[in-house]
Amino acid sequence: MDHEFTMASLNRKLYPEIETVFLMPSDEYAYLSSSAVREIAFYGGDVSPFVTSFVEKKLKEKMEQIKRELYNKSVPVNRINFSSVVFNDFLYD
Repeated sequence: MDHEFTMASLNRKLYPEIETVFLMPSDEYAYLSSSAVREIAFYGGDVSPFVTSFVEKKLKEKMEQIKRELYNKSVPVNRINFSSVVFNDFLYD
């Protein structure tokens, strides 16, 4: 939605006589942030509405591995960048 808001603002500056309208899709077709899914999984939330059961299982395994690694390194949880957490290594198992 950030992109659409930016486009509407630019359109307003370039063509003030034109009104920009955008519609929100149903949840089924909406954009899903993989970083948000990883964060939900990391904190033990239910990701089943967002991914297949295979991905859910592998994601839980990966998050447990990451938690163990972070614990061993004493990394504060609030310092984790979920967009950089790699979890696509299991997609082709």
